[in-house]
Amino acid sequence: MTGSAPASVSSDTLPLSVGPDPRHLVDQSGHAVLIQGDAAWSLIVNTTVDDATWYLDQRRAQGFNAILINLIERLFATDAPRNNVASCTVVLTISDHAASP
Repeated sequence: MTGSAPASVSSDTLPLSVGPDPRHLVDQSGHAVLIQGDAAWSLIVNTTVDDATWYLDQRRAQGFNAILINLIERLFATDAPRNNVASCTVVLTISDHAASP
């Protein structure tokens, strides 16, 4: 691991791995990566795809490279998942928001 400033995350540096010392994440070149995250716990409920995309684009422009999201939201959802797992269908679409614009 080098002594330089932490690298930014982009699609060509992924996947990240644990560095030689277990305290740092490193990119494919062995450079330390700083995780700059935001917590958007309820992003997947009561929002549109356009609103969520706008939010993620804004955070990327502000330098964030990680978002923490609650995948099973029951507190703020107008139609929260039921306990009957067999009747639930979850569809996830993941866009590459790590890549630079």
